[in-house]
Amino acid sequence: MKEREFIVKSFGFDVELDGGLDLDLVETYFEDELEIPNSCVDSFEYHNDYVKIKLVNSREYYNDDWYINLQRVV
Repeated sequence: MKEREFIVKSFGFDVELDGGLDLDLVETYFEDELEIPNSCVDSFEYHNDYVKIKLVNSREYYNDDWYINLQRVV
């Protein structure tokens, strides 16, 4: 079964800020850098050391490049 929930450690982000990361920046990172379509994301949960991404319940994206790349990031 393919995954629909991913945990990405936040120290792996290629972003440096004086004030740290916030949820808007995390969402932008996943949309812009990993090209995850917003329509495929059910929710983001940002914690101090990781981000939990839940995808919508669908099989349509299993062969998409962004989904394959997301599996490599975690």
